[in-house]
Amino acid sequence: MTRRHDRKWIEWQGGLWALFSLFLVPSALGEGDPARRNVDIQVYSPNQGSVEDGKPLRFGDPEVVWEEEVPDSSPKEKKTSKISSPKRAKPSMPATQTFKNASGIREMIDSVPPDQDFSLVLERIDAGGASAVPVLAEVFLDPSARWQSRWIAAMALSRADSKDSRAALQKGLQDSFFLVRMAALVALGASREGDVAPAVRRSLNDKAMVVRSAAVDALGKLRDEGSVPALLEELWAARNFHRGRSLWIRKHILVSLGRIGDASVLPSVIKVFGDHDSELRLEACRTLSRLQPEVEHASETPREGCADQWLSWFKTFEEKSSPTSIE
Repeated sequence: MTRRHDRKWIEWQGGLWALFSLFLVPSALGEGDPARRNVDIQVYSPNQGSVEDGKPLRFGDPEVVWEEEVPDSSPKEKKTSKISSPKRAKPSMPATQTFKNASGIREMIDSVPPDQDFSLVLERIDAGGASAVPVLAEVFLDPSARWQSRWIAAMALSRADSKDSRAALQKGLQDSFFLVRMAALVALGASREGDVAPAVRRSLNDKAMVVRSAAVDALGKLRDEGSVPALLEELWAARNFHRGRSLWIRKHILVSLGRIGDASVLPSVIKVFGDHDSELRLEACRTLSRLQPEVEHASETPREGCADQWLSWFKTFEEKSSPTSIE
């Protein structure tokens, strides 16, 4: 199987098979102990958590961890996935050395080992200003570049946050490799411009679930109210269930709905309490707490049983909101 065909097979299978199939591509994982690679090179996670200021950015940063249950496995069998975000972080040493020309940028990016902090490289690129954007776009969109370099270039483009950098990232949403599409979504999710939202919404139809999940996260960070109908549709889409079990993307959808803050989603979130997944029910409680923070039992750290409280509250809420009660 060629690498090209292997990638197509990965994307056809979606997020789960992506996790396993990457181990069939040694050149993409780098050298070293396979067990270590399993820990360090897991930037294809659907989790798009943020790295706090003052902490370095690296591939597989242990500060950003999401545990997800894998379909066709017991509840005890989980995959721990990690990812780095484009959020600014303080480098471990001053960024006194910057690039001298375009080739210098590429050399810096290509020199970063797969499991090493790359925040210093980002700081050096930042020092170059807007002149770095064309080279970053070239690296990011280069299909022959290693995917780690393309990922770093995407994070640097995100930090530039210019019209040209956003255009390059949006072009990356059409890339044939799912990791590049994912990198583009992580980067666009950190944008301060809402004009990227329509392009991000289209990624909700991506064939790879990890990419769709990245799109969900990005829309939540963008606080994109226009995506609410599509997110609600995805919350109940058959492809986001496996043998009757809820897949992890639904938890991400709830998080994004809570971030967006549109109270019209209340009935759909309440409906989640009928799901068998206890973790998903707790996430629904968190989402409702963000949507209705004034409610007495609202909490960012809900406990088992919170569903009953919210169901009782929603019943009263509906009664008060009905036309009869208003009259």
